[in-house]
Amino acid sequence: MKNLFVLIAVFTIFTIGHSQSKSTSSRFSKFISQINGDLNKDNIKDVVKVYKDPRKGDFKTSVFFGTPDGNYKLIIENSTLLSNSEGRMEVENFPSIEIKKGILDLTYELMRGQHNYKFRYQNGNFEMIGFKRSSSDGHAYFETEEANLSTRTKITTVERYDVENEKPEITKEKMAIAKLPIFQTFNPETSKY
Repeated sequence: MKNLFVLIAVFTIFTIGHSQSKSTSSRFSKFISQINGDLNKDNIKDVVKVYKDPRKGDFKTSVFFGTPDGNYKLIIENSTLLSNSEGRMEVENFPSIEIKKGILDLTYELMRGQHNYKFRYQNGNFEMIGFKRSSSDGHAYFETEEANLSTRTKITTVERYDVENEKPEITKEKMAIAKLPIFQTFNPETSKY
């Protein structure tokens, strides 16, 4: 009787755990995009895949390093970089993802703007080395922020598009960043950079 109870308890725990992990991974069930390129400078093609949660509209980006035997190993994932949450404009289109000179470059469009994030594999992580955000208030102003996180420099440009011949206001500032944001935990809504 005691063995039967233990067997039922183990089966129940296994079933619950399996169904929870299955629901988490299957949440992002719609395949969106895949790119190949060398991200870790080992001359082996790596893969970046993007999946979408059709119900919530969130995206998950997964990075796989290629191995010498032709297989791929999952290195990191992020499902907060492109999430649709309260107070955040909906991602209009899934962005372009590119691998340029070993840099993972993600660009996506919002209703009135565009965001671009650049991550490089260095120091054992994918660290953000740059970003560019542009947005419009929908009435008169267009703002662009462009930052090089390696040099800790940010340039902000604000211009009016309802008035002709007005020069844009350009501000250059040094950013106080102790540590570069990393891909797997980066969330544009909560990260300070």
